[in-house]
Formats: sequence, C-alpha cells, structure tokens
Amino acid sequence: MSHRRPLRIAIGIVVVVALALGIAQLVLPGIAEKVLRDRVAKYGEVESVSLEAVPAVELIWGKVDSARVVARSLRIAPDQVVKLLLQARPVTDLNVTARRLQLSDPGFGAGAIDLEDATLVKHGQTIEGSAILATASLQAALPRGVSAEVLPGGREGIRVRASGRLFGFRAYIEALVHASEGRLLLTPTSPLIAGIAKVTLFADPHLEVQSVSASPLGEAGQGRWRVEVRARLR
Repeated sequence: MSHRRPLRIAIGIVVVVALALGIAQLVLPGIAEKVLRDRVAKYGEVESVSLEAVPAVELIWGKVDSARVVARSLRIAPDQVVKLLLQARPVTDLNVTARRLQLSDPGFGAGAIDLEDATLVKHGQTIEGSAILATASLQAALPRGVSAEVLPGGREGIRVRASGRLFGFRAYIEALVHASEGRLLLTPTSPLIAGIAKVTLFADPHLEVQSVSASPLGEAGQGRWRVEVRARLR
C-alpha cells in the first residue's frame, strides 16, 4: 500500500498538468486574440483576428508564432503604427490587411491620405508594407493651391512633382522620396534647387526605414500606384 500512494500521487499530478495544458490550449488563444483585436480596433473596424502559438502556454510569456488581422478600415498615424509594431515584438509572423487605410498626420502639412488594399507584414524584426495610392487621394490631402503627382522611373525612391503659387507665381519642383540613414526624406531634384534642402517626412528611433518605391497600376496616366515600404524594428 505504501508503494502505491506515491504512484497515485504522480499519476494525479500528471493528470492535473495535462488538464491544465488542455484548458490553456483552449482558453489562452481566445484571450490573446481579444487583446490583439482591442489594440487594433482603437484605430478602426476589425473583421477578424487569429493567432497561433504551439503550445498555447507560450502565450503566458508573450510568445506568438503567427497572427493575422483583417480590418475593413483603419485610421492611424505613422507613430501609432510604430507603437503597434513594438507591442507586437513577441509575434514572429504578423500579417495585417485593411481594405481602406487613412494615414493621418503624414507630415508636410498634409491631411489624412486615403489608401486602398493596405498590407503590413512583420517577420521577426523585418517590416514590409504596401498599399494602393491614387493621385486623387494625394491631391485631396494637400493644402489648397498645392498639387502633386507621382512620376514613373524612381529607382532609388519615389519621384514626385509638386506645384503651387509662391509670391504670385506658380512654381514647379521635382523631388525624390527616399530612405536615408533610417529616415524617410524628400529631396528636391529640380536643377535650380537640387541639393539645397531636404525635408524629413518620417523618422522614429524604433524603426529604420530601408527603402520605399512606387509602381504604376494599369496603363500609364491612370494615376494609381502600388507604394511599398521596407523597414526594420530597432
């Protein structure tokens, strides 16, 4: 009898641990999905959230193998995107998609820019983002009297042409939106002012911008571009 009691205790411990792990596998993912949904839902309408952690007990220590968020629409500023990415550091693979994305407070005196079919993918510390930008949406975000358009042929960034009135005259400039030393810059390329001024469009100590590009969608002149950004969390 004395030999059976330790065996029963051991079996009981194994059963309790197994039940605890089973319950964790069922309960913890739902809790983690709600936390993730609530974080993203601050910025818009979330349709679905799913995540995977094997075993689920890893969620207790904040480790997540993969997560996917599908949103109908989001309105978010660049610094808020960085905040979400920092909160998602424990997620190895993260995929966020939004049919409509309003990028608020983009800088350079512009209002919110409407983007379509936006995707953000995080693998480890590497970030890749893409979205469709229409020239009409860019124009609507600019101050009155200022116009801008994306030009084809940007190899090291995104070529843009802007025009506006200055001292009663309409001035035209061409510039390159590009990554430099982890920042996103706008550098004039027009002969008269090339090399004179650079404008920082985005800079954050936690995110290193590595590249930005734009490719036309459909026939030339339709004014729709697939904009892509590559960055890395610091």
